[in-house]
Amino acid sequence: MPDFTAPDRKRKLLAALVRLHFAYLVTVPLLGLVGWWFVRRDSLPLMLICGFAAIAAYYSLQAERYHLTEHLPSALWVVFSSPLLLVVSSLLGGGFWFFYVEAAFVEVGGMCAGIIVGATVKGLKEREYFFPAVLYVFMGGFLLSWGWGVFRVHRDFEWYDNLWLLAALVNEVYGYSRMFVSGDIDLEYGHGRRARASGAGLLPSPLKYDDGASLIGAFAVLVVLSPFLLGLLNYFFK
Repeated sequence: MPDFTAPDRKRKLLAALVRLHFAYLVTVPLLGLVGWWFVRRDSLPLMLICGFAAIAAYYSLQAERYHLTEHLPSALWVVFSSPLLLVVSSLLGGGFWFFYVEAAFVEVGGMCAGIIVGATVKGLKEREYFFPAVLYVFMGGFLLSWGWGVFRVHRDFEWYDNLWLLAALVNEVYGYSRMFVSGDIDLEYGHGRRARASGAGLLPSPLKYDDGASLIGAFAVLVVLSPFLLGLLNYFFK
């Protein structure tokens, strides 16, 4: 069995993890919208309207603020825990497209909940209420609308199938809220405090050392054109 604690192997594994995790995070919102077209097409317009601002904010933060801890156990947990829980949830309950719907809700919804928690803590400390209220409207709107939609498609599942989805959501909300409550808007995926205590640093987004401008542009185009692309799907496959 390979020794992943060896410096060279660990570096290669972390390099693969950071690309895999970032690719997962930036593709699930768009694939989640496509998933709504297959899972419950009549809900798609509401999901687009209520999710657009939150998803755009999510993309902006991921592009500029993403980091993954070099603390390997923490990195492995944050990369694989929620996706594995969602795989179990979707396969037991509904099927392939449910995974993308659930992943988009869990990731974007987890970030929204984390921002709301962080803004509330900061607003109470600094007695600033307008900015948190704006976040409540856009981030809370995503949580309520997408949460209602996910509840609708999951209410036909057995109750124990939904526990996997709930566990994944709690896992992400906890992680995001811990980041935003700290007051630092850098997205330090994994246990940043434990990483620093062990002498490990943070890996930047692949956009920091790949051709970042073109990738950000591609993601922006995908977000803007997603309603048009979904409209074409609806036209050709109705």
